Amino acid sequence: GATGSTSSGTCVPCAAGSYVDNTGSCTQCAAGKFSVAGSTVCTSCAINSWAAVGASTCTACATGSTTSSVTGSTSSGACVPCAAGSYVDSAGSCSQCAAGKFSSSASSTVCTSCAVNSWSAAGASVCTVCASGYTTGGSSGSTSSTACSQCAAGSYVDGTGVCTSCAAGSSSASAGSTSACSVCAANSWSAAGATGCTQCTTGSTTGGSTGSTSSNACVSCLAGSAVISGSCTQCAAGKYSGSAGSTACSVCASNSWSATGASVCTQCATGSTTTGATGSTSSGTCVPCAAGSYVDNTGSCTQCAAGSYSASAGSTVCGQCSANTWSAAGVSVCTDCSGGLTSPAGSSSSAACVTCSAGNAVISGSCTQCGAGTYSAANASSCSTCVANSWSAAGSSVCTACASGFTTNGATGSTSSPACVVCDAGSAVISGSCTQCAAGSYSASAGSTVCGQCSANTWSAAGVSVCTDCSGGLTSPAGSSSSAACVTCSAGNAVISGSCTQCGAGTYSAANASSCSTCVANSWSAAGSSVCTACASGFTTNGATGSTSSPACVVCDAGSAVISGSCTQCAAGKFSVAGSTVCTSCAINSWAAVGASTCTACATGSTTSSVTGSTSSGACVPCAAGSYVDSAGSCSQCAAGKFSSSASSTVCTSCAVNSWSAAGASVCTVCASGYTTGGSSGSTSSTACSQCAAGSYV
Repeated sequence: GATGSTSSGTCVPCAAGSYVDNTGSCTQCAAGKFSVAGSTVCTSCAINSWAAVGASTCTACATGSTTSSVTGSTSSGACVPCAAGSYVDSAGSCSQCAAGKFSSSASSTVCTSCAVNSWSAAGASVCTVCASGYTTGGSSGSTSSTACSQCAAGSYVDGTGVCTSCAAGSSSASAGSTSACSVCAANSWSAAGATGCTQCTTGSTTGGSTGSTSSNACVSCLAGSAVISGSCTQCAAGKYSGSAGSTACSVCASNSWSATGASVCTQCATGSTTTGATGSTSSGTCVPCAAGSYVDNTGSCTQCAAGSYSASAGSTVCGQCSANTWSAAGVSVCTDCSGGLTSPAGSSSSAACVTCSAGNAVISGSCTQCGAGTYSAANASSCSTCVANSWSAAGSSVCTACASGFTTNGATGSTSSPACVVCDAGSAVISGSCTQCAAGSYSASAGSTVCGQCSANTWSAAGVSVCTDCSGGLTSPAGSSSSAACVTCSAGNAVISGSCTQCGAGTYSAANASSCSTCVANSWSAAGSSVCTACASGFTTNGATGSTSSPACVVCDAGSAVISGSCTQCAAGKFSVAGSTVCTSCAINSWAAVGASTCTACATGSTTSSVTGSTSSGACVPCAAGSYVDSAGSCSQCAAGKFSSSASSTVCTSCAVNSWSAAGASVCTVCASGYTTGGSSGSTSSTACSQCAAGSYV
């Protein structure tokens, strides 16, 4: 600042931290600036640095702190640490961590990528771990929850966080498994990636092994064994399995046995039995039946019946005692009749030993067999001839009757069954002989024992197998014997008990009818009618049938209609006038309760929103403020430039001068102070409000 200097030595440079001001003096740099020695100007501190008054250099912000792109900072307080979820970028500003990255603490200089099975949105201070059973498939840096996908059924999340398919021989039934796959139980298997184990086919087993990897591990049990408790087990003695793959061993039937592991049971020797026991375990259980008994069809030893015998042990059948012998039950030999008496074969006691048995007769002092076509009782003195419709072979004690429908046609003494002949169709066995059916009756098949009567409206001559229908719709009584019995019966009448009878009131018939039909509901008839007269439209008999005159048809009241033939109240939401055949749905903006004769209009300003058939006043809803009931009966928004301030409005009002509204407004917005719509009403947006120019006023 000195003047009048006399040499260059008096000129000195300004010190660092100062500059030569416009007065020519050295002046300290202001805070936020710096200079080197001899400077003529101070320089502002760069971003992320600061300086106090008179600084020769700027001090850098601490690592992770920033001045947020501001230069010329005047104190360390201007350095602010970046928040968690952000970092100091290359421009020196705090920037959000990108999605898929995070910074967990303030003052971070870098963001870290999210680990496998986690994700983050932008600006995250921590990564969100995928839900249990979900994985990012080994990827890190995931940017949203959609990167987490659930492991499918048949896989699990392994220790590295990746979905891994279940190994063959194991499975996982549900998606999202976090534990190892379940090992397949015995008698099941799976391929890799299975959601469940497949059971071995019936009769196959894995032999107790678990974790089987293919169907080849399932092996069928051999014949003589079965799958028991999951393993192939030999059948016990007294049981068997006849084929490979059995799931159970069957018990040996009576009169058979088996050793351990048998595929079939061995039958007892002929004449031996297990006495009804099943499940026998050796041949020693088979014992022969004693003499005087036999093995019956149940496999048990049974005594021979009286009149029969078995001579040796092990018999399978008892022999019949021959003529002139007899036996009690359970004997091994038959006893001869004594004193020359005779008995028929199969005699069961000594009382059967008589002088001459049945089927024989004492003729000329000798017991002589009766010839064919005759018969006798015991000790008879002669043989009797078989009557008609029976026959006998030689030595018979009785005659055998012909089968039903067969006859000997009056012949007696018939010697064999061919003597019994069947009667032809059109005849029947009557009084023991084949007799033609009389006119008016018939027999449809050979061998008949009775002739049937021809039904009404048919006829027959004598000896026929079928009755003939009356032609051309003619009628006849049952049992008619000629076509002359077929006569006409006109409409309105019916053939009843063979006579043409007039139909009563409430019924009708066509010509030649066999009965009169009842008039259906909503119709009527007088006596002798061929058709029923329908009730007039809107009239009904209310479900009654068989009506006899037109007064039975009544009109339905208003609020009801003829539905399914009866007067039925109109459902809610519908109405009718008297005599209606249908109920009409209420128009929009009206409603009706059950049985209404007219619909009730909604209150002014309310609407059913274009819905017809409303069932109560609750269907009428007032239009909200900002809307009105339009010409179609629906609630419509007020147009822009208009408003309705209350519910149930029927019209929208234009906005006044210096105000405006958007569509659907319940109130208009007044222009800001000093703005005007230029005298216009009904303005539709804020742009309609313009400011008064300088030199004017509102």
